Amino acid sequence: MTTGPLELERRVHQLDNDVRDIYTLLAQIQLTQGRHSNRFDEMGADLDGLRLKVDALDTKVDTVLELLRSGPTTA
Repeated sequence: MTTGPLELERRVHQLDNDVRDIYTLLAQIQLTQGRHSNRFDEMGADLDGLRLKVDALDTKVDTVLELLRSGPTTA
């Protein structure tokens, strides 16, 4: 069975619409990925700041433990 010119034209238009819809979806996905990348960068910066605070606290705890282990000092 052969496809008539009108049916062929209709199928070409449908495929063209499908391709445009796919490109629209891909553009939306790309935008979402860009927003996610930005947010991950922000979260990474937040984690770096938190790591610095934890490291500083760890140093202070080590100092306190060292003082406690050394015993009382006489003045």
